[in-house]
Amino acid sequence: MTLVALNEAGDTVFAKNVTTRENFRCKGCGSPLYFCDATLKVKYFQHAVACNCETEPETPEHVFGKQLVFDALSNIKGQPEKVDMEEPVGRLKADVLWQNPMNTVAIEVQAANYKISDFEEKINYYIRRKLKVIYLFVGENFCKCLKPCVYSLKAIEKQIIFEKKYSDYVVGGYLEDNGKVMIPQFQKKYAHGGGECENRFFLGWADRKNCDLLTFLKHHGYSPPRGRYSPPLCKHENVEYVLHEGKVKRYKTICADCRKFVCWLKNDKARALGLEL
Repeated sequence: MTLVALNEAGDTVFAKNVTTRENFRCKGCGSPLYFCDATLKVKYFQHAVACNCETEPETPEHVFGKQLVFDALSNIKGQPEKVDMEEPVGRLKADVLWQNPMNTVAIEVQAANYKISDFEEKINYYIRRKLKVIYLFVGENFCKCLKPCVYSLKAIEKQIIFEKKYSDYVVGGYLEDNGKVMIPQFQKKYAHGGGECENRFFLGWADRKNCDLLTFLKHHGYSPPRGRYSPPLCKHENVEYVLHEGKVKRYKTICADCRKFVCWLKNDKARALGLEL
């Protein structure tokens, strides 16, 4: 499922705004999509033929969460804001990309759990590109209640919400069905045999607060990062070549991940790559 598509004119359209039937294409792979006029939750697009496009599959919680975030940010008045859904950021795609006068923010509505190394790679990629990141956890995979006031956390929850590993470059909360964000203050839980539990935490009713989604987004989206976190040095494994128009025409090698200058490309190599000189 996806909430955005390209219409016959090549313009981006949102499922909630579709009023007429026409041919739609996927922004990611260009394949045909059909429109699903859902009445209980949100309208959406789906691939007409099964494919390996990265936009599928999506859980209903993920789709619903993205729509809530997009709608909330679209209602901000009085400041120049740019909000895009499923927007490419280099080789990644943010669920919602929010550009405001203070920051560019990648908002990830997270329903599935992955290897922690996959999360870390994505987070560091965003930070190298000077983005703030907001994670909104949804669905049953996260903040699992084992018994009253005792919760099991996945590694990514532990890093962002409990350890605050990324300082305020990356923040997180739990997006609930009512559109509120639950912000917990987890406490360490001690094991019966001594020592601290690794992935189990205590959360009493007084250790949580709920706030409006837009309030949560504006609080973190408008504040510049003040903490200290430096991502691992980029290895410049993905590069692109940018033409430099000076007295001598030549190409710069730019890292496609962190956008830093790597080196000048020799002209003979540029010709071998088919670049115009």
